[in-house]
Formats: sequence, C-alpha cells, structure tokens
Amino acid sequence: MLFKDVKQGCPLYIFDRNSVSVKTGNITGVTFPHLSNQPNGGMVVDVTVNVDGNAQTYEIKDTSESAYVGTTMLTPNVDSVLTEIRALKTQSEEIVRSVDKHEGIISKCSALLTELDPVYKEKQLNEQRLSRLEESIDKLALIVEKMNTNKMI
Repeated sequence: MLFKDVKQGCPLYIFDRNSVSVKTGNITGVTFPHLSNQPNGGMVVDVTVNVDGNAQTYEIKDTSESAYVGTTMLTPNVDSVLTEIRALKTQSEEIVRSVDKHEGIISKCSALLTELDPVYKEKQLNEQRLSRLEESIDKLALIVEKMNTNKMI
C-alpha cells in the first residue's frame, strides 16, 4: 500500500535498525497529497501516527511504500518490514562470516608496517618493552607481598 492510500486507523509499522525492534502505531491522520516545502520534494502526504500514546507527524512521499527517518523505517506494509529485517540479518551474518578474514588482514598489515615503517616498528618495540616491565613489576610486587606475609607469621 502506498502512503497516499493509507487511511486513518491503519497500522503503521516502525522498524528501528539500531535497536532491532518493531513498534506498531495507528495512523490518526493523513493529509491529501500536496507539494513538499523541501526543494525537489515532490508530492507528499503528512502522516500522523500514534505510538504508545505519543503522536508524531511525518512528511512522506505519497508514492512510496516505506520511508526512512534516520535508521528508522516507516511502512504500512508488514511485508516491507519483513524484507528489511531479512536484509539486516543477512548483512550481519556476512559481517560475522568475514571477521576471521579481517583479523588476518590486520595481522598481515601489522607485520608489513613493522617491516616497512620505522616509526611503527619503534612504537611496537616500546609497547613490548613496557608490557615486559609491567609483568616484572607485578612479579616483584607478589614476591614482596609474600615476604611481608612470611615476616608477620
């Protein structure tokens, strides 16, 4: 259903891609199609929707089936929400599958930087030295603590 065809009382699905949640609101008002106040906005309708007791009005292209406000999708069609959810799921699955590949790239890039960039190499060496010093200090602190504990007994 296009936004120009929605009526008062119709459900409006609101899918938030960030929180991965869907809310359903009821359309409480729709204007007739009119020219947008935005440059090159074309024909739009103003859709007022009530979600959890809060009314919000959106200016939406009259010939669209869905609209986006930031990372939030608005649509009167549950199938459009399902398509968006499937797309987000597929996108996340692809990212998860590529983690090992990108960890390998990071490792290889670090090795190349260490080999070719003297500043990067020096930084890595300094971090290794600092790490070894911290480990040594921790070991010394344990030894001192044990010595103090033995003196008290």
